[in-house]
Amino acid sequence: IHHSSYTPVLLAMDRCHMILCKLFQHIITLHALKRFHLNNVIGNSFNSVIQTGMTVFKPKIQKASYDLLKELKKVDYDYTKLTGELYGVQKSDFARQLVEDGIMSGFFNTDVKSVIDVAKGATEQIKEKSVIRKVAEKGDPFNPETNIVLSKNKDLGEFLERQGKIANVLAHMEQGRDMYTAIDLAQEALFDYADLTDFEINYVKQYIAPFYTFAKKNFSYQAENMANNPAVYTAIERVFRYTDKNFVSDKERMNRPD
Repeated sequence: IHHSSYTPVLLAMDRCHMILCKLFQHIITLHALKRFHLNNVIGNSFNSVIQTGMTVFKPKIQKASYDLLKELKKVDYDYTKLTGELYGVQKSDFARQLVEDGIMSGFFNTDVKSVIDVAKGATEQIKEKSVIRKVAEKGDPFNPETNIVLSKNKDLGEFLERQGKIANVLAHMEQGRDMYTAIDLAQEALFDYADLTDFEINYVKQYIAPFYTFAKKNFSYQAENMANNPAVYTAIERVFRYTDKNFVSDKERMNRPD
């Protein structure tokens, strides 16, 4: 049999595998609801503390980042409409720099968007007037744009992620760094999800590791900081040991997986 006869089958298998990878990623993030968002906030907070200490948790930092994001949402992210200042910088200029340098680009509007694109493509391949297509367009369980529950969940995750990044930037500025340095440091700690090679985007993420971006960037970030700032990790380990000793029962320890 000529090799070309296998091409349609291979292409179909290739597309099927890609869709399964994306749906797995999507189910974990948008259908897991509270647990994923909580883990995301904890992970981002941990990385921010490594850089800024407890400054990132100052009430005025948290409030300023929350307020700025709410203002941006009200004007549909048209930062030219913002007024006032933050740390001596016009809010409009500050927000523009956040957008241009990728602070507003995170997991939910890069990785999750790719899943939405797959859902759209699958729907478009269904016959235009069929009942299945009408149902898919109105309530596709894998598309936040047509599923109100997923839409709200995606919006929440996106808001929490952006708020954490902005708080990191403001914490650096609170410590005396300029806006550009603060943004660079925030991207170093909380990652630019769009900063990947074509090979990583088109092959690694689609066929091998759906959560590749976070795993790759977080591993190098933690390894570098463990080497350069081991005291922080030692302190964290002590907190865990204290918590384990005083608040975890012997029965709970026995039931832990190895």
